[in-house]
Amino acid sequence: MICMQYLAICSMSLNLLFLGISCQSGHKLPSRVIVPLSLPAALVYLLVLTNPLHQGCFRGFTAFTETTAPAYGIVAGYNYIYLALGLLFCCLSLIRQADRRRPAIVLFLAGILTPVIVHIFIVAGAWRPPFMLEPLLSAVSITLIGLSVLRFHFVDITPLARRMIMNEISSALAITRLDGRIIDYNLALSRLFEPAVTVHRLMPVADLSPLLRVFPTEPKPLRREIQLDTAAGQHLFEWTVHEVCDRNGRPVGFVYRLAELENELQLRRLLAGQNEQLASANQSLQRYAQIASELRQITVRNQLAREMHDSLGHSLIILIALLERIQSRPDTEPEQTELFGQAGQLLHQILNQLPLTQNLPPYPAYEDHLPAPAAENEVAAAALPVQLRALGNELALSGVSLEMDCRGPVEQIPAAHESEILQISREAMTNAVKHGHATLISLFLLADDRHYDLILLDNGCGNPNFVKGFGLLNMERRVQTLGGTLRLQSDSSGFGVYVAVPWPRKTDGPADPPPVPAVEPLPDTGTDSCSGQVVL
Repeated sequence: MICMQYLAICSMSLNLLFLGISCQSGHKLPSRVIVPLSLPAALVYLLVLTNPLHQGCFRGFTAFTETTAPAYGIVAGYNYIYLALGLLFCCLSLIRQADRRRPAIVLFLAGILTPVIVHIFIVAGAWRPPFMLEPLLSAVSITLIGLSVLRFHFVDITPLARRMIMNEISSALAITRLDGRIIDYNLALSRLFEPAVTVHRLMPVADLSPLLRVFPTEPKPLRREIQLDTAAGQHLFEWTVHEVCDRNGRPVGFVYRLAELENELQLRRLLAGQNEQLASANQSLQRYAQIASELRQITVRNQLAREMHDSLGHSLIILIALLERIQSRPDTEPEQTELFGQAGQLLHQILNQLPLTQNLPPYPAYEDHLPAPAAENEVAAAALPVQLRALGNELALSGVSLEMDCRGPVEQIPAAHESEILQISREAMTNAVKHGHATLISLFLLADDRHYDLILLDNGCGNPNFVKGFGLLNMERRVQTLGGTLRLQSDSSGFGVYVAVPWPRKTDGPADPPPVPAVEPLPDTGTDSCSGQVVL
């Protein structure tokens, strides 16, 4: 019984040594450390216990005294060495936290070391207590060490934290050895297969399902989708297997993970439906883009047609009138020659206005008979009355006179408005020559403090049944661009165009005109007669 008592004491010292080493190193002790430290003490006590007389350990003893033998010194030596090392490592672990809890740690160290010092004095013979005090002193030291372990959290809580974290994961997890036996798992795995299959430690993972069997030749990590029979029925899972390696890189086990894919399947179906909707929307956008491109082309064609109608049409009408004038004077050959030269110069000017003929050299003859056309960047620089007078000079080639009267501060008309005013005047003059057969056109440009007015009156044969054609529609668009109003009047005395434009605001600038829908060109079915319906 005494030998068993000292075996228990030495075992406590050995456990204390393991605890101190584990606390000092910060991780769990491997078997290569535990076995060498445990084997000498086990062999010595095995030797003592197998001696029938036990004379090697004790020669004699009573209830209060004992006589030791040499073998007892060996046993006590192991015990004291392990006890001293265990106390040393535990004290070092306490000292590492001295900066945070210094008073409590000093008291624990004093309480642990005081019984040890007293025990050393008793063993050395410096003090003889009246009864055996050594077991009580050892118990006090071990108890205080246990309290310090609990108070300062020297126990490794990593497995507890790992267990809690694993249970919080919704995916089913299992940690196995190399032979495929489960050594740890979370609650999600047990809920997945129980009660059909009871999950327990050291069971083969293939017992849960043969599909979970891993062959050594399969590359890791392993990832695939599998259909498993679970307690809730068949479900689709994403199955992954990762190797667990030690410090030397040797595989020591596997981590299995089963993630349910039912929600992902629903998301896949939802994404498939959304992809179909996006494809349909993409086709619609492509159709809309094609329609928008066609509308842009129509807009550009209409704009080109409007510009050609306003500029080229005006020149062509004057050219036709000039040729008719030449035809009406067959006897005056010198004047016909001059008029033919003017007609050629005007025709060449028309060709220069076309995009494909802008690089043609100027017409060599009769260059001084016609005024040179103003460039676009020079329109704003010239005064508006001067440009209107230039239109009158061109109009004079057809035998039509222009009377112009400007009143008020017409020089304050914005340069941005001049181009539109010129085009409106050119269209009105063209209609007067082509449809009204006028010989006199009166142009009034009036300005006051609120607005300015443009009035063009001709003495041609008016027609109250006129229809707005491409030219008059373009005129309306230009007036709307300026933010003004247009009024047309036609009777037996001729045709009148009345344009009123308010002055643009100086602070905010001119307001944007309302958008005008694109209108397809109407066929010009105008007639030379003054009777019937005329398209202007």
